[in-house]
Amino acid sequence: MQDLFTMLNTLQRPRILMRAARIGAQDYRRTAHLPRLLGYGTVPRHGTALMKLIELEAELETDRTATDAWL
Repeated sequence: MQDLFTMLNTLQRPRILMRAARIGAQDYRRTAHLPRLLGYGTVPRHGTALMKLIELEAELETDRTATDAWL
């Protein structure tokens, strides 16, 4: 199994998505945003939260690449 940093470094995404992620990261607040993404309740530790976010992003990427962009 790869470590988290290796997994993040091997992601290949369109430049515009990476730019949007960098812009969004400037205003990111863990306590405010993470519960909305992972479900309300106790906020998981950093490594666990990152793994869940990677899984969510992988599902979104699969959906993005599998659908027609003009629909």
